Amino acid sequence: MTDYLHIASLLIQVKPEHLSELQLALTGQPGIEVRAQSPQGKLVIVLEADKQQRILDVQANLSERPGVLSCNLVYHEVVAVDDADQPLEAHHTQAMDM
Repeated sequence: MTDYLHIASLLIQVKPEHLSELQLALTGQPGIEVRAQSPQGKLVIVLEADKQQRILDVQANLSERPGVLSCNLVYHEVVAVDDADQPLEAHHTQAMDM
């Protein structure tokens, strides 16, 4: 049985006065990395999970936090764990071979 890795990117719009609090809450959470932020209250996070439900749960929890205006999924990819460490070009080559 093949294990899969879900990789997702979320764009979060938060009131600027809640930005530091949200960044602190995200720091150190397993599988979550803050990849970009702006002083105006925008955050981009990357999330890796073994199940799609984890992504949905994180998105729902973030949407309910005080000061969060929106939390939108902007990218979601599912890859076999065995293929996850391969360079991106290898994924494209395999997809073209199918």
